[in-house]
Amino acid sequence: MTPLPITLLNFNVKLNSQNKAEITWAAASEINNDYFIIERSIYGKAWQKVLTVDGSGNSATPINYFSIDESPYPSGTYYRLKQTDFDGAYSNSDVRYAGELSSSQIRITIFPNPCFNEITILPNEGEIIDLEIFDQLGRSLHGLSDIKHSDLRLVDVYVSKLAAGAYYVRMSNSFARILKN
Repeated sequence: MTPLPITLLNFNVKLNSQNKAEITWAAASEINNDYFIIERSIYGKAWQKVLTVDGSGNSATPINYFSIDESPYPSGTYYRLKQTDFDGAYSNSDVRYAGELSSSQIRITIFPNPCFNEITILPNEGEIIDLEIFDQLGRSLHGLSDIKHSDLRLVDVYVSKLAAGAYYVRMSNSFARILKN
């Protein structure tokens, strides 16, 4: 019988005051543990890799781990821990839920909403234009939107390639939900 690669003592997730997910776990022991992958999901079905954390290889003493997800989903995020051995074998932890972002989370302004072919985004003051659009399953939709114009006051984005439906727009750590007709 092959021993289990790690003995997981705990796995916890909580939102901090900056609306970032603090992810902690502890392993009582590790055998041939290469790395951990923190995965997230909006509905707990389709998983997206967030971070990779090196394992300790072999250890008979408890080891505590800590990481932060800078961009959890506004409507709540499910997390799981994927542990991978040096030989590529892996196992998943139980799933944990971090709730909705607090109402103090600054939202970006987007218009028109609902939209057809183009949206205009009014960034928050001093915000870096780092734009990403996600579908309802949390999948990034790179290549399905193009920035038409950008300055410090407005960002115009073509969204004509998106199918009709609801989407999340993230700019830095601010979020908004849009409807595409």
